[in-house]
Parts: sequence; C-alpha cells; structure tokens
Amino acid sequence: MTGTLALAETLVILLGMIDLSIGWSSVVAASVFSVGTVFFNLPVWPCVFLAIGASVVIGFLQGILVSRVGVPSFVVSLGGAMIAEGLVLAMLTQHGGSVPLSDDLSTAVGTLDVPALWSWIISLALFALFAIVSLRRHTDRRRRGQGRRIACSSPSWPSCWWCWSSASGCSAPIRVCRCCW
Repeated sequence: MTGTLALAETLVILLGMIDLSIGWSSVVAASVFSVGTVFFNLPVWPCVFLAIGASVVIGFLQGILVSRVGVPSFVVSLGGAMIAEGLVLAMLTQHGGSVPLSDDLSTAVGTLDVPALWSWIISLALFALFAIVSLRRHTDRRRRGQGRRIACSSPSWPSCWWCWSSASGCSAPIRVCRCCW
C-alpha cells in the first residue's frame, strides 16, 4: 500500500508540486470503508468502491482548485487535511472513536504482507503497462498527424503567417506571429 502511494506521489513531485493529501485521503477512504462495513452492515465490495469514490472526489476537487483556480498545491492539500480530519472525527466519534473490523476480507487486506520480490514484480509490471499504453498513444497521435509541425503558407504581412493546422482533424487557419513562433 505504501509503495503504491509513493508511486503516485512521485508523479506529483516530478511536476514540481507538493502534495500532502495522500496520507489523509487514505484515512478518509479507510474511514468510509470501515464505517460502511461495521456500522451500516453494508457488503464489503460496495464499501471498497465507496472508499475509492471518496478518494476520487477528494482528488478531483483538489485538482480543480490547483489547475483551474490556481491555488498552490501545498495550500490546497494542507487545507484539505484539516477538512479531512474534521470529516474523520465526525464519522468516527459518533461511533465511539474506533472501528473494530471483523470480516475476513478486511482483516486479510489489513494484514497483507507481500514479499519484496513480488512487490518488485508487480511494480515493474504496472510500469511496463503504463509505458506500453503511453507509447501506443504517442505513436497513434503521430500517425494521425497530431504533434507535427504546422505547415505555413506565404506571409500575409512581414511578421505574421496564416497557417493550417491538422491537429484537430480538420484544417483551420491559425495566425502565427514571429514573436510567438
């Protein structure tokens, strides 16, 4: 579990961001799962999907705040940590503050100990899958003509050209100026 979270954090760090939300997002997901299975007596698998859904919603909201609104990722994840702490306290204090997990699947997942060799094999397989999908997407884009240079006609006036772009699938004129090109 920790290795999976570390791989996800690596992508954030490579983009030059700081993300503190991985820890508390997993706590919210675990709290949603445990409250659903223990106190609401829901089946395990729907609670797994509810927990994943809670993490997806958290990630989506934080992504919107960082990418669209422009709030720094450190501020968003630090503020989100305080909100998540309040949510977890609200979920767990009304049930006594702790959650005794008793079903077999939760116990097995909670005590799962994967040997180091299998961890490396799984990580390398996931990396290879990611590389294959990324390379296939890249070659498909190149084959369709996306990502190639724009073909320009003669200059309309000394500093600007009208160019035809096929990146969107149809030709559309685009004005390209020397100062921007």
